[in-house]
Amino acid sequence: MKWIGQNIQDFISRFRNYVYIEKADTSISTKALVIDEHGKIGTNSAFTVSGVTSVTVGPAALSSGAVTTITPNVGSVIVTPNAYAGTTNVGHVPAGGGATTFLRGDATWVTPTDTTYAMMTDVVLGLGKLENNTTQAVAANPASATASRTYGVQKNASDQLVVNVPWTTPISGVTSFTNIAGIFVANAVTNAGATGAVSLGRVDLTATGIPGATNFLCGDNTWKIPIMPTHVTSFTNVNGTFVSAGTVNTGASGTVTTGIIDLSATGTPSGTTFLRGDNTWAVPSYATGTVTAVTGTLPIVSSGGTTPAISINAATDTTTGAVELATSAETIAGASAILSTTPAGVKAAIDARYTYSYFAYSFRCATTTDEEWYFPSDNGITKYEWSNRDAGSAVPGSIALTDTLTIDRYSFQAGIFIPQACVFAGFYGTVRMSNNLPNTTHPVIAIFYNAPIPDGSTASITPGCIAFDTTAGSGNRLNRMNVIESNQEAALAAGSVIFPAFGPDVALTSTGTTIGQITLKFKTLIP
Repeated sequence: MKWIGQNIQDFISRFRNYVYIEKADTSISTKALVIDEHGKIGTNSAFTVSGVTSVTVGPAALSSGAVTTITPNVGSVIVTPNAYAGTTNVGHVPAGGGATTFLRGDATWVTPTDTTYAMMTDVVLGLGKLENNTTQAVAANPASATASRTYGVQKNASDQLVVNVPWTTPISGVTSFTNIAGIFVANAVTNAGATGAVSLGRVDLTATGIPGATNFLCGDNTWKIPIMPTHVTSFTNVNGTFVSAGTVNTGASGTVTTGIIDLSATGTPSGTTFLRGDNTWAVPSYATGTVTAVTGTLPIVSSGGTTPAISINAATDTTTGAVELATSAETIAGASAILSTTPAGVKAAIDARYTYSYFAYSFRCATTTDEEWYFPSDNGITKYEWSNRDAGSAVPGSIALTDTLTIDRYSFQAGIFIPQACVFAGFYGTVRMSNNLPNTTHPVIAIFYNAPIPDGSTASITPGCIAFDTTAGSGNRLNRMNVIESNQEAALAAGSVIFPAFGPDVALTSTGTTIGQITLKFKTLIP
């Protein structure tokens, strides 16, 4: 037997069977042969050689950034698919979607809200309809900055957008105007067949020279100062264009007469003739017409025809017309939209001044599936829980100012008693409904009033509704701020009592809880 390296130099060694290395470190299957810096062969356990032995699909998890998670990377490997978990994380689409739901950025399947629009108003964006579907072939006029030509867009009863343009129907009569200047009188503007707003300008004498206290209009159409000689030696007069004397004198002396001096125009002066520029009395020629109909422009109304009945419409808060003066009492009441007031009425209204007071309360009630009214318990309105219930003469969904509640003698203390005569001036507050179905249910708040209850009374009372309101929102109303507001006013007698009440506007399909806060407003006349 030869030892490796004994008498062997520069030859390749080959062996048919196993080779054993003597004095090597004790080794296990996890150690490896190494060669140190002196060429010595030994073992080392500083590293482990291993590989993937199996691959298993793990349960789905939420992504924290990667589509899959692989753990570990040797041996039995588990590959976990990660579902999309929101924000910028990458993952597969999570389960739970449907035909009407969409995956939101927080990895939640939801039904989109606010996908419909109501009719537009003067404060809310929305939709509208055209008046008809006919394509307008006439081109639009260019934009204009002309004053009093811009009109607002409104809607009609069919939610179609319309614009009402005021229009004045012209009255038949003079269709054009022509004027000609005379010799002595002329106007600044000469019109020939003018229409519309026609002006003559300044109308005055055309004489030259300077008019004054000593100047006179001469027949040659000039302003002159008459020259009076020291004495008349002879007299001559010549007839003018428009004025003639009965006697024409040429160098006359002695007793001289001119006879009658008058206008020399030809023709016949009368109530229908005028002195024309050619010194003729003539009937002016102008266009004439026949009245065939008389129409009126609002507020003037005409029955039509040549002898119509003419009237004036009554004025409203939006249109002009005839007005009726209101009395001081009517002015203070402020109930009319068509009466006009006087200074005395305004003063009376100003003199009727009020001081305002407010009463705020909160409530909570457990709602049943019935559509009925809930009001404070027998312990009074300051008791937070409202436990009294009554169907009333009408359910909350159809409440009107004619409806009533029925309250027995044991629940009188659920109301607010009025110590001094005043005016109920409305309320404002919010209501939140929870777990009440359908989720489109609207809360209704109403105030019921009863005259003073006689001392010692044991009879039930039926207070009547004096104010009510419900939220105007649509869609899901659960766990939302439902604003309730009313400006309805009612006179309250001293000793009377009011009962605030809440109710859903439909019958519920599940019970729930309603929480609210309402502030009542009162005004008292200042003596």
